[in-house]
Amino acid sequence: MGGLSGYSGFNATGPHQVLELQFAVTSRDWIALILMTLGWFLLLSSCVGFYRVKRWETAIRVASLPPEPLTPEQRQRDEQVRRNIEAAFGFADLEIEDDEDEARRARRAQQEENARRIAEQETAAQMSEAELRLTRTLQAAGLL
Repeated sequence: MGGLSGYSGFNATGPHQVLELQFAVTSRDWIALILMTLGWFLLLSSCVGFYRVKRWETAIRVASLPPEPLTPEQRQRDEQVRRNIEAAFGFADLEIEDDEDEARRARRAQQEENARRIAEQETAAQMSEAELRLTRTLQAAGLL
């Protein structure tokens, strides 16, 4: 029995004992798995965050550029599309002559411009200069 007296758990003699020791999961393996999972999560979330910030940056830069002026063809096409929409949904009377229609549009645009100016003056009186600058910047960026 001298051969069995030196037996330890790490000296497996049977085939089942060898398989059990070979595929045993230790606490170090679990810690390594947790740390690797945490590392991959941090790496991927950082990459996604970087991509979102870059998209936001490009949106702000594009919004800060001055808009391109419309060509007469584009303007005419836009007016025709608006007339078609108005006719389809019944927003405008179709029996009005073009001259009267243009005069009404000019008066309506003037009234809307005056109303917008009055509203801006009221809001400017209520807001401080810094708040107004921030609001304009956010509007230019398309966030408001």
